[in-house]
Amino acid sequence: MMLATVALWATGCSGEITTQDWRNPPLATPPAFVPTDTGDEPDPGFRCTQVIGYSQVGQTRGGWYTTDDAFESEVEDDRWQLLWSSGGGVDLWQDPDYTGWSLQVLSRCADAADSPDRVLLSVSGPYGDDEVAWADAIDATIATIEDKLPTVEQIVLQPVVGGPAHAGCDSGAGLIRASWQHAHIDAAIDAVVGDSVVAGMSPEVRSCEDYRDSLGHLTEEAAQAIGAEIGTFYAQLDLIE
Repeated sequence: MMLATVALWATGCSGEITTQDWRNPPLATPPAFVPTDTGDEPDPGFRCTQVIGYSQVGQTRGGWYTTDDAFESEVEDDRWQLLWSSGGGVDLWQDPDYTGWSLQVLSRCADAADSPDRVLLSVSGPYGDDEVAWADAIDATIATIEDKLPTVEQIVLQPVVGGPAHAGCDSGAGLIRASWQHAHIDAAIDAVVGDSVVAGMSPEVRSCEDYRDSLGHLTEEAAQAIGAEIGTFYAQLDLIE
């Protein structure tokens, strides 16, 4: 489904006489310029983007991708699809035998659903403030994605939805995991990007009330708003790429 490439088009233009001197009648109008057909078609961008994630992404009522179709209403939804597994952080997706890989892909792309050309990997897991461990796990997951989905041309890395302005949010029983791990995942992403691996959006909740538990699951209303925001980001990005 979408980073789209910019296509440059040649356009012809013709002059127009706005005043006429009777002493110098105008020459015959030259034939209109007709562009040569090179056979090249504009590149429509990525045909199919597969999002890979966990419950904060894919839960029916509380996942930013799935809640009320807020995300897919902002992107070209026939070019996006979702593979998610509860608890599916990079500690698990890096394993080629992880059961998540055998789950059904949801909202399949209209074209190339079995051979996506882009992956958006939403990054979560148990590594806390150990940014080296995050980077290693992300790298290992990238290698597994490339092995599982050899048609992928680009991998976009996006962290779990974090606290507002990287702030930690208190659940009453300690800091909410997603809120404070977010900054460390951002740092790890910065360390591993290069070539066909790029950083995507770094989403944050609007306030700590957007979380509904100590892990960082989203309220339904927050998931809808954040899903629309993430969708708008990638829709706009695909227009300029």
